[in-house]
Formats: sequence, C-alpha cells, structure tokens
Amino acid sequence: MKSAIWLSYDLGVNGDYEGMYAWPDNRGAKECGGGVAYLQFSHDGDLPASLKSDIERVVALNKRSRVYVICKKDEKMSGRYLIGHRKGAPWEGFGDKDETEEDPGRHPMRQDQELTMWRLAQGSTLPFTDTFEDTA
Repeated sequence: MKSAIWLSYDLGVNGDYEGMYAWPDNRGAKECGGGVAYLQFSHDGDLPASLKSDIERVVALNKRSRVYVICKKDEKMSGRYLIGHRKGAPWEGFGDKDETEEDPGRHPMRQDQELTMWRLAQGSTLPFTDTFEDTA
C-alpha cells in the first residue's frame, strides 16, 4: 500500500543527517522547508510502525533525534512522533499573550456562583429569593 506522508525531522547537532538525507532522497521525496519532506511511502500493515522501522534501518538515531509524521488516518489528517517527543517551541514568549490568562482546565467562576458562595459563607441557606443576571 502507498500512503502520502509529510515527514519532519530534527536530529540535533551531531545527528546522522547524511543517513536522514539519503532516506527521503531514495524515495523520491519533495523538499518542503528545513527538515520537512513530502513523499509517497510504500508499506505493508501499520504505517507508523513500518515507517519507523524503515528509518531506523538507515539512520543512526540517538536520544536527541525526533521524527514526526503527518498522514491521513480515518479520513482525517493526523500527526504523531515516530521517534522522540515534543519539546518547548522556539517561538514561545514572542507573542502578545495576556499574562493574566487562566491556567488550562480552570474556569473563571461566574458572578452568580461567587455571590452564592459568599452568601453561604455568611450563613444564608438555599434557596435564595433574588436572582443575579449573568452578563458573560
């Protein structure tokens, strides 16, 4: 079977770039920018496992090596690391982020919830008779 893939690689300072450059060149890959290639990969069975095995046979990898593949899976585009893992992005800290941003997973409390908690702390009991309109 043939699958269209985009391959991104970062082998670190002392990586086997000669082996890594030979791998896509021998498969007719198209250059897509620094460390990115597009190609049709022939494989049997599981695409990620076949791809990883094929690369490991040709390229001398080390603990700093990273290889990421993007391909179609279940009619959707999907990406994953075949070798290595995600690290901090070099662009972090350059954007105009709001420094008061909430941490992921925490939701700011609505005003009516804050009022309810304050009333309960003051000794009131439920139900309250007045309402508080949420403006969010």
